[in-house]
Amino acid sequence: VSALPSTAFEARNGRTKCFEARSELSARGIKYLQELREDTNKLHNGCKGAAGFRRYLRGHLSSIGAGWRALDEEQVGKLSFNEFCRACRRIGFHGNVKSLWSELDARGAGSISLAELEP
Repeated sequence: VSALPSTAFEARNGRTKCFEARSELSARGIKYLQELREDTNKLHNGCKGAAGFRRYLRGHLSSIGAGWRALDEEQVGKLSFNEFCRACRRIGFHGNVKSLWSELDARGAGSISLAELEP
């Protein structure tokens, strides 16, 4: 089987008006989604890690201590990842909880306490 010359391939599948229109539309869509993501991140402290989460707690629940009490409903003094995720959603936090958890549980213990939240 002989390979087709690359010029023949480009001629058949290359820069047609339809192809160029789809490429331009795709590029505009990608740019729009990037701008939307940036605008959304500006509105939410969640993209700013633990510092943003602390600001969220102070702003919505008056203090980090009050925020911890809202997170730790069972008053055990520590939260597992699953408990932390549910609690964040319950208090209305919409940031990236997984990366936030990684930052708060830097020692990898599998749970966090008020000490990690407010060092």
